[in-house]
Amino acid sequence: MQMYLPFCGIAISNAQLFAASRKEYERSRGHCCYILEIYLTRRCSERLETLS
Repeated sequence: MQMYLPFCGIAISNAQLFAASRKEYERSRGHCCYILEIYLTRRCSERLETLS
């Protein structure tokens, strides 16, 4: 049983790192979507102005 304790610690540490990484990915993805939305809105507005 004692032989497996270090592996359990490593697995728990890896799970925590993965959860933190996933959280950061989702946060960054949200920022990218927001920036893309602003860009597309601006492009659309500029296009409408040229058609007027």
